[in-house]
Amino acid sequence: MMSWRPLVFNRFVLVPGALALAAWGWSLYAAANAGGRVGGSVARADGASAAGAVVVIADRNITSNFVERRRVAVGADGRFLVDDNASHMIRVQAIAPDGARSEFRIVRLWFRAQNMELTEPLVLRTPAR
Repeated sequence: MMSWRPLVFNRFVLVPGALALAAWGWSLYAAANAGGRVGGSVARADGASAAGAVVVIADRNITSNFVERRRVAVGADGRFLVDDNASHMIRVQAIAPDGARSEFRIVRLWFRAQNMELTEPLVLRTPAR
């Protein structure tokens, strides 16, 4: 009588099974983290809060250029939140009313509309004259 173990525990069953399990797990993770929320903070070069600044969100179009899609106001605590990002690659920059700007930051996401938090603040610097 033939045992069932060689039929189940062989590379032709285990490898596709592991790949299917990994794909299923990734799909669950992506579904749970696809709200389109991008958050972070903005600070001045001296560390002060950047209330009144705006964060400009641009996403990459089909020709690999970045096109502005949204501007979000920075709160009194220096934080911002975008809640409808649908792109997998965005560019963020903070701009203050006095003309101070942060550097552009390119953010590459693993999948479209991935939730993420910028780990480093966008730092406003006064432009050189």
